[in-house]
Amino acid sequence: MVSREVAAGPNPAEFQQRMKTYTLVMIGALLTAALSGCMTPSKEMQSFVGRHSAELIARWGPPQLRPPAGQGGEVWTYCEPRPWTTPGHVNTTVYGTGNSYGNLYGNPYGATYYGNANVEASATTTYTPPQTHGYTAIRSFFIDSNGIVYRWAWKGL
Repeated sequence: MVSREVAAGPNPAEFQQRMKTYTLVMIGALLTAALSGCMTPSKEMQSFVGRHSAELIARWGPPQLRPPAGQGGEVWTYCEPRPWTTPGHVNTTVYGTGNSYGNLYGNPYGATYYGNANVEASATTTYTPPQTHGYTAIRSFFIDSNGIVYRWAWKGL
């Protein structure tokens, strides 16, 4: 007598539990990634306070604006456009009416219909093109006469 063991395959309840766990882990990872992008720039900007402006240039490049701030200092300003585009869309509306009238005659060999049909229809399509919107994020660093960052400010994430 030959005995064979047959693999039963995964338990459906166990598989379902694994899928729930996997889904929750993926949702958690996506939320972490999304929310980390919502943080304010305060921590990074604060890291330059007390440091020489050369470190700021090494990290961020040259500023777009460098107006004097009095007493030999400057305000270095970085500007970054933040555009986004909403997609275009199409909307079609169809209106229609139909009428039918006539007579149906029966006989031993079938039926005969005599009548008229009238149908009227119209369609209107409206296209809204994509729209681009945006704002400019501004990051300013206050540099003293010795080239040391002593303050910062920002507007727009």
